[in-house]
Amino acid sequence: RRTHSLQIDEDLFLLCPDEDEPADLFNHSCAPNCGIGGNILLVAMREIQVGEELNFDYAMSDADDYDEFICECGEIGCRGLITGADWRRPELQSAYEGWFSNYISAKIRQDSSALDPVSEQGL
Repeated sequence: RRTHSLQIDEDLFLLCPDEDEPADLFNHSCAPNCGIGGNILLVAMREIQVGEELNFDYAMSDADDYDEFICECGEIGCRGLITGADWRRPELQSAYEGWFSNYISAKIRQDSSALDPVSEQGL
């Protein structure tokens, strides 16, 4: 049974193989130490200590509500409910600028230009 995936485009997900692999061990955190490089690379956002759990915020790569869940990361500022729309939150866009997957970065640009009347008029 496949339980882990990474969204890389609309309706396109990279699935983990059936057998366990290291990618199965990466969890969500509302205060992540890793971000996304490109679409599939996990990149350290800061120095990571030996033995420290590697984690990332699913808002960096996920825009689908297939995996909505109650977060139990325990971090200060935990969002509580994690959804596929979290990437739209201005505070996350600011905090994770440069750490979103290419897919989510493109969605942010598309959303921003849709809200910008100047770009709509081509001025």
